Amino acid sequence: MGYLGICGGIEITTIADIPSKGTGLGSSSAFTVGLLHALNAFRGQYVSKAKLGADSCCIEIELCGAPIGRQDQYAAAFGGLNLIEFHRDDSVSVSPLICPRDFIASIEKQVLMFYTGITRSASDILVRQSECIARAPDKRKALRRMVGLTYQLRDELHRCNLDAFGEILHENWLLKKSLSEEITNDAIDHWYQTAMRAGATGGKLLGAGAGGFLMFFAPLDRHDAIKAALRDLKHFPVKFDFAGSRIVHYQPTSESIQ
Repeated sequence: MGYLGICGGIEITTIADIPSKGTGLGSSSAFTVGLLHALNAFRGQYVSKAKLGADSCCIEIELCGAPIGRQDQYAAAFGGLNLIEFHRDDSVSVSPLICPRDFIASIEKQVLMFYTGITRSASDILVRQSECIARAPDKRKALRRMVGLTYQLRDELHRCNLDAFGEILHENWLLKKSLSEEITNDAIDHWYQTAMRAGATGGKLLGAGAGGFLMFFAPLDRHDAIKAALRDLKHFPVKFDFAGSRIVHYQPTSESIQ
């Protein structure tokens, strides 16, 4: 509230469908984006999605000192499937994936998510991951390959090549694991390999690593087999959101009319 110059007199209540910390779903950034959006509405001020993303980054990274990236804030603000590019001059480009609706629906239907029940501090993992990358040139090479995979996936999806989604996801996970020993563990590797044997074409652990949610991509006819193989994990249904952050209800008050 201090960031927006609000002195008090507000009660804030939050409700979530998932654990609030260490899930890899960008929950802290989604919370920050939503809170900023609501507080700006309280002040009677419109704020663009780009500004929501930028202000949320400022609060989390600069003011709170979190050693995190900026992708979660922009993803939460904009919604949808996007290519998010961070430029050397600190500007950010958000380009939506333009594909037929039925193709986007096919992607959504083939995604599976499971909660491992393990929570962790993303900040701690990211700090140690950065230290590992700084010491090893081969890890920087892996990062560059991961960037290349992002553009490759964008191009394949523009061609409506659904098979590429799982294949690129799998290669990305193998590269991510190579960045630091703390990104995965025996349990996570076991669950991943189990899902792949049951018919998944690719997957990854979401977020910084070491816990949270596993995401897989698989043909619909393999979903039951994968769920059965991972029956010890909680399955969460997935539905894409294309609206991003939005104000559900707004009623002007004397404080917001100034």
